[in-house]
Amino acid sequence: MNIKIFAVCAMSCLGAVAQVHAKSDISSGVLQFTGSIVEPSCRGTAGDWGVRLDECPSGTLGSHIDVQGVESEGGAVQVISAGALDRTTLRYTLVDAGGKQVSQGNYVVILTSP
Repeated sequence: MNIKIFAVCAMSCLGAVAQVHAKSDISSGVLQFTGSIVEPSCRGTAGDWGVRLDECPSGTLGSHIDVQGVESEGGAVQVISAGALDRTTLRYTLVDAGGKQVSQGNYVVILTSP
């Protein structure tokens, strides 16, 4: 009878040790992330005064902005920051190579956030 009790106790202990060991394996390992985190983009408006980006997420502050002309006859255009109107609104002015404000034409505005 003592052997049966000992065997039952030993099996119970081995089962408990196996469960504890299994739990420690679950809590360790390697986490790998693939993909990208996507935030909503800014809402852009344009006029003869320049480009305005409204409702920008906080990650866009300090972003790089670039402009490319759509028409082949358009000259080089630069973007000059006209400052932030508030925490989520940025304003930019487009100027040509001579520093004169551009008020017409078709351009693609590219905003690259870190």
